[in-house]
Amino acid sequence: MLIGIAAAALLATVAYTGYFQLARGAADASLVAQARAVVQQAAYRLAVEAADVDGDGYMEAPTMGAGSKVPTAGGVVPASSAAPKTDSWGTALGYCSWDNGAGSRNSSAGRITGDSDSGTSPAVSANSVVLAVVSAGPNKTFDTTCATARTGAAGDDVVQRFTHAQIVQGMGGTAYFGDPVTAATLSGINPGATRDGQLRLQKDTNTLMRWDNAASAWKQVGSSSGPAGATTLKNALINGTFELWQRGTSSSPDCGWLRCYAADRWIINGSSTTAGGSYTSFARYAWNRVPVTDTGGPDLPAYALRVTRLSKMGAANPPVDMEVITQRIEDVRTLAGQTVTGSFWVKLDAGQKWLCYDLYQYVNSGRPVNRSFGRNCYLATTTWTKQTFTVALPKIDPYELASGNWEHALWFRPVMEPPGTSSTPRTDSFSVSIAEAQVEVGSVATAIERRLPAFELMLAKRYYEMGTVTSMPEAVVTDSPTYFINWAYVYYSVVKRSLSIAPVFTAPMNANIWCQGNTRITDYTYEYLLAFRQSASTQGWRCAFVETWVVDAEMYQ
Repeated sequence: MLIGIAAAALLATVAYTGYFQLARGAADASLVAQARAVVQQAAYRLAVEAADVDGDGYMEAPTMGAGSKVPTAGGVVPASSAAPKTDSWGTALGYCSWDNGAGSRNSSAGRITGDSDSGTSPAVSANSVVLAVVSAGPNKTFDTTCATARTGAAGDDVVQRFTHAQIVQGMGGTAYFGDPVTAATLSGINPGATRDGQLRLQKDTNTLMRWDNAASAWKQVGSSSGPAGATTLKNALINGTFELWQRGTSSSPDCGWLRCYAADRWIINGSSTTAGGSYTSFARYAWNRVPVTDTGGPDLPAYALRVTRLSKMGAANPPVDMEVITQRIEDVRTLAGQTVTGSFWVKLDAGQKWLCYDLYQYVNSGRPVNRSFGRNCYLATTTWTKQTFTVALPKIDPYELASGNWEHALWFRPVMEPPGTSSTPRTDSFSVSIAEAQVEVGSVATAIERRLPAFELMLAKRYYEMGTVTSMPEAVVTDSPTYFINWAYVYYSVVKRSLSIAPVFTAPMNANIWCQGNTRITDYTYEYLLAFRQSASTQGWRCAFVETWVVDAEMYQ
């Protein structure tokens, strides 16, 4: 009987021990699971609180707090963070925060010096680790150092880490809205810190921008660089892609010693009307359209306007910039009071030459006042180069416009010749080409805007339009001798630019007539209608006229 009692006691002990071990194992497993959940929750919260604090394009997590028990080189979750502070065993969570960045911007107080592009290993990239949260585990001792936490864990510790890519993509998501930034900050973000499709709000222009890996550029959401782009007006220039050539694709034979228009809205200036002087008949130019075939330049396919100086006026060398290629943007108030960026591609046929650009607020009639902004010079060569510049245009005083002068405009002057010197005089001849020109709000030169061709043509026809018209006899004049009167009406497809400016009507006489001895008597032009009268045959014949007409409402100031 005693043996039976002893055996029962032994079985009870074994059973209790087994139960205790199972219960304790379950409790330990539960604590480990809780620790993993807490560590993950803390890491996610710290990732949400991360920001690009030094403007280098790489995210930084909050700084590390001080603690008595921390991973080697690390700290604890800072008190300012909303993340959990202790694990399931009551031990303060360990926390490692790295400052990764380009150049010298990979170190800061409260963070571990991180990856960079200045020769350290590993090199900074989207896979650089930004933060790690460590639980000391059941033994309540940190076996994992911050260096180890970058790739794994040691002992019974629990580790959760996040890289820059995971943070900017929302820890596994497919889209990310980064911190709102100014255009200047956006342009300085290191491409290595971005992911294709990353979105940022550009605060100073209230524009949503998307990173395009293929183009290696920020692009405005909603605009397109394709052949059938949006009908937005991001580009203040008309025909910035040089795809419209209503006047033909070359000068015939040249502009003479005068200003002349080439591609729609682009004026070739053989004279100077810049601040400090007014010079005429300084140079003669010819122009033509050329296809862009070089890679590494403007987006293909593309056209360029090539302007060739044929000669200049003897030794004339006025001490001011001489315009070569310009676009007059109607209304000087356009873009006034805003930060504006101009961009264009340029190259020479041969050699190299210093040229200059600026934006110019032209207000007064006659000789303009000095309102040049952003003037700078660049060395043009036989290789396509993209020139960009950013200026803050001042607001326009409305009293300056009170005189009723409708010729005021914002001049975009991408190609000017600076004053010559005795050692480097102005050249008698050269050829320069320009392509993909854009003037836009903001501090970043974005991809060229390609609007619908029909829409772009409509914009250009506000300033220049041509067509053909047939006039038929409508009345008889019984003067001696008797003749018939022809009337013809042309309604413009687009209202011309100003009620105060009567467009010039030019029609080749007798372009295609069915009888001889006829003369145009008069014509009437308005901003929306052209009417002209022809005298028919003095022999009494009824004649029909088919003529070409051109209405030019361009800005020649």
